[in-house]
Amino acid sequence: MLARELEVLERHLKVLALVKRKGPIGMLKISKELQIQAHRVRYSLRVLQKERLVKPTTAGAVVTTKVGDFSMDMQALLKRLERIC
Repeated sequence: MLARELEVLERHLKVLALVKRKGPIGMLKISKELQIQAHRVRYSLRVLQKERLVKPTTAGAVVTTKVGDFSMDMQALLKRLERIC
């Protein structure tokens, strides 16, 4: 179960990284570039939008200004996990 959750988190992060690098970018292009099924990309984009990390535009998804804070928070979380493990 934990492995599955980590796979989903990894997918969300890959989608976020691609949107950050190539945005605005559409769902189908993300799907093709990452070789992830479109419905999974759609779900990841929804999750990222709910977290206010990406937002939809007519040209495709783009990152928001919250991405910088998220990156710092994620790095801190990873350091905490390293200490635990």
